[in-house]
Amino acid sequence: LGIDKNKVAAVLLKPMPQTKKEMKSFLGFAGYHRKHTKDFAKLAKSLYKLCDQQTVYEMTEERVKEYEELKNYLTNAPFLLMPYWKLPFKPYIDS
Repeated sequence: LGIDKNKVAAVLLKPMPQTKKEMKSFLGFAGYHRKHTKDFAKLAKSLYKLCDQQTVYEMTEERVKEYEELKNYLTNAPFLLMPYWKLPFKPYIDS
């Protein structure tokens, strides 16, 4: 299981969100694929706060960094595969 490469390409081609609506759209896509992104909530926390009605939309250096990091995770997301039981493997458990 993985993220569709065509959808990832579309994310790469889009410019950085300039409005709350565009950021909400990006976060909707990213949130749908959150199971492929380690520490998604931590990465997206300030971006979600940016979409709050009482917050002025301002892309600070920190938010730009978080946006780029989240985008990087989405474009390099691992594929989830069934284990090959005859070979050793390490399970990753996210609780």
